[in-house]
Amino acid sequence: MPTDPLKMVLDRDLAMAEARETIEIAAPLLRELVNHGTNAYIRCQALTDRTGSVDEDLAAFTLYRQVLELTDGIEVLVSNSCPVAAIPLVRSSFEAVLGLEFILRAESGQRGLAWLCGYLVRKQKFYKSLDETTPQGAEYRKRFELEIGRAPGIPSAWVKHGLAGVAASIAMDHLKDLFAEVKSAINENQHWYSIRGGPKDLSGLADHLGHSIEYKTFYTRWSRFAYAGDLAAFLARDPAGEGAVATMRSSSSLQELAAGSVTIALRATKLMVHHYRDGERLEVWYEREIMEPMARLETLRQDFLARRMT
Repeated sequence: MPTDPLKMVLDRDLAMAEARETIEIAAPLLRELVNHGTNAYIRCQALTDRTGSVDEDLAAFTLYRQVLELTDGIEVLVSNSCPVAAIPLVRSSFEAVLGLEFILRAESGQRGLAWLCGYLVRKQKFYKSLDETTPQGAEYRKRFELEIGRAPGIPSAWVKHGLAGVAASIAMDHLKDLFAEVKSAINENQHWYSIRGGPKDLSGLADHLGHSIEYKTFYTRWSRFAYAGDLAAFLARDPAGEGAVATMRSSSSLQELAAGSVTIALRATKLMVHHYRDGERLEVWYEREIMEPMARLETLRQDFLARRMT
């Protein structure tokens, strides 16, 4: 017979009931942002031939797709009152929208290619780590067997094919010089956006884009959880106002995470539409579908914060 949860630790039905008001506002709002985003994605894609040369738009569409995918997953978690599980998704979505904004703010073609070069640098390192004829590959196999057990046999032909594909990409005229710059930055523990005087890390990127308060207030807290170093995500207050361990699926941070995801997804869509479809108006859609539930969600968030501080 399957095991029932201990209700004092996990009561799914109670969690859903307690979070009902937030779910009824946030879940349809997140779905609307994703649904509208899928349409915006295709509308923007239809005009890429007017905006950039080969591969220059790939990064922007990849990052926007990532935001939509993550927002879709966050909606599922919000709908089931799983705010703690949503933290890494909101965090990753914030990182993606920072990259998207940096690319589209200026020199979008070169910045988009720099992002692609960063991907190729990591892909090249991955294949080299599996090539048993190299020191990196031999060390990888040794560590694998020490930590996990017998290493799977990786066909050398597959590794060589992967490396050849990367080599062909980075030899292309529009990538070869930029690839060397990005590889040098990454080898110095920097990032694709660090070349040519760009920010040295994510904190610097957020500050450069005018989002330093979001980074310091929210992202650093989300990162503590993502790196398994957070306590606050598991704390709550009992009816007497005393500190206590929160039950699983506690809705205590649901409003904040939902509001954060809404803000990120909306920002991503605005960035894409303003860049690729200059002149297209989002105001009618925003006022009809987004403005009122977004304001209600923010009111819930503010009310919760006020209660927590009393």
